[in-house]
Amino acid sequence: MYEHGLGVDQNYSTAVEWYRKVAGRGYIDAFVDAEFNLGVIYEKGWGVDKNESTAMEWYRKAAEEDNVEAQFDLDRLTKSLRKRKKLRDVQKLFYR
Repeated sequence: MYEHGLGVDQNYSTAVEWYRKVAGRGYIDAFVDAEFNLGVIYEKGWGVDKNESTAMEWYRKAAEEDNVEAQFDLDRLTKSLRKRKKLRDVQKLFYR
């Protein structure tokens, strides 16, 4: 609701507060969706400091509860981080 401004002013910080209240409370779609949404918010940096590690933690929690979107985003983000690490390692070799 707050994330998208449905019936209220859009406010990512308030959305994060509500998602945290319901996240991790069990295998119910709304709780798993909250975990996934927290992953998106932290990955994008909407209303919070952008933090891919925290995003991955939330994606992992939702993925473990069979959220397909979270499984996809966790895989995508993991591959992206690995690719960037490899690029940095190669750059270190060539640009000493």
